[in-house]
Amino acid sequence: MYEIVVIGAGVAGLSAAIEASRMGASVLVVEKKKEIGSPLKCGGFIPKPHELPLLPNIKDVLKYPDEVVINTITTQRIIAPNGTSKEFKVDGDVVDRRAFDQHLASVAISQGTEIWLSSTFLSLTKKGVVVRRGGEREEVEADVVVGADGAYSKVGREAGLLKDYNENDVSSCKLEVVEGGEIEEDVLEMYFSSQFSPGGYGWVIPHSERKANIGVGVRPPSTNVGKKLRMFKNKSPASERIAKSQPIATGGGNVPVGLPPKTCSGNVLLAGDSASHVLSTSGSGIPLAMLSGKLAGMCGVEFVSEGKPLCRYDKMWRKEMMMAIERTYKIRKMCDRLMSSDVRLNLMIKVLTPTQMKAIMQGKFLLLDKV
Repeated sequence: MYEIVVIGAGVAGLSAAIEASRMGASVLVVEKKKEIGSPLKCGGFIPKPHELPLLPNIKDVLKYPDEVVINTITTQRIIAPNGTSKEFKVDGDVVDRRAFDQHLASVAISQGTEIWLSSTFLSLTKKGVVVRRGGEREEVEADVVVGADGAYSKVGREAGLLKDYNENDVSSCKLEVVEGGEIEEDVLEMYFSSQFSPGGYGWVIPHSERKANIGVGVRPPSTNVGKKLRMFKNKSPASERIAKSQPIATGGGNVPVGLPPKTCSGNVLLAGDSASHVLSTSGSGIPLAMLSGKLAGMCGVEFVSEGKPLCRYDKMWRKEMMMAIERTYKIRKMCDRLMSSDVRLNLMIKVLTPTQMKAIMQGKFLLLDKV
């Protein structure tokens, strides 16, 4: 019997566990993988709080130790299919996601959280959840269940919160950490092309002058994403610098880039990717996952210990970050037609100023907005 059971030991799930344990609840985290933070699912770039103007309170939760930081970024460059580019200043960190997630796990454990690895969520029950652990089915009682199990969340589907997915609102990503490239150490690059990254972008996120996280995201989700990554390495404007690099790690997964569903039903809450807490213009989800996870943990404990309504969680996270999610979603929808044609992409990147590009990434710039 636990007061809070969290499904998924990613950033959102562990943030929920940290907050709930800190507040004195008994907490169990159920994770299907053998190792927290591995394999990789994202590029690991985290903007500094001041780069997220539509998330005014993000500075209160976006905290991590220097030990998990691999590199510091000062410039973001946008590259058109024809190789022309614009760039702007940006302040952010590249983190080791394995170390980052395991740091969160260590904090959660130090607060009293119990973590089960290699354990699979099977179903919800009236009293909690059913989990397969060590080949055996176990029924776990829980007052509150936090679904933090990613895109296509099984917890969300079981709770009736995720009934239908628009496939165009999900991106599939494939990435490699490579050695042996020629990398600009402080420049994050985003490459746009209808050929190798339809509906998304290719990226080069530097770890050092010889090492980087490279990848592509495509929409709608595609089993061809590995082929698109090979095309990016060998036939994109980045290929001269990365084609001969060698992978030392691989990863990928699905990222929701649509509008969030209802995130509370009965005793179930959804947080992070499970709730589409992602900025659609970039696929960035770490800051939002930390914030929504903390709110889920807090609301879960206050429901159990004080009888406060559990579903006030839905109102709380929407107040904190729905504007940022909605704005980036609208911008992404506006750009979809442009991204289907390399000619239009070349023109868009030629016409937009660096200031406008940064505002688009932040969700600040729409057609009638002043930059």
